[in-house]
Amino acid sequence: MESSHRFVKGGIYEDCAYHPVLCTDVNDEAREIQGISLLDGSIPRSCSIDHCGPEPLGTDAALLIRLNFDSYKRLRVAGKSVDAAIIELPRRAV
Repeated sequence: MESSHRFVKGGIYEDCAYHPVLCTDVNDEAREIQGISLLDGSIPRSCSIDHCGPEPLGTDAALLIRLNFDSYKRLRVAGKSVDAAIIELPRRAV
């Protein structure tokens, strides 16, 4: 896997619109990552590593965000960190 800091192809990150995104490209020279939204399938989801502030996510966090996106986005827009927002989301039995 190619990587740029904490980002790798095949990894998951939160983009600047708070979508969980499957990373499909890491461009170290341009300092950019691209991927496919795990929320709605939109492509390309591109973020500047330096200016957009993408955050790496684990699969459990990505699933929880997907199931509770509106609540998660409200918490993130209100200034909560990724971890703090995830803690506040309801857990559902699978």
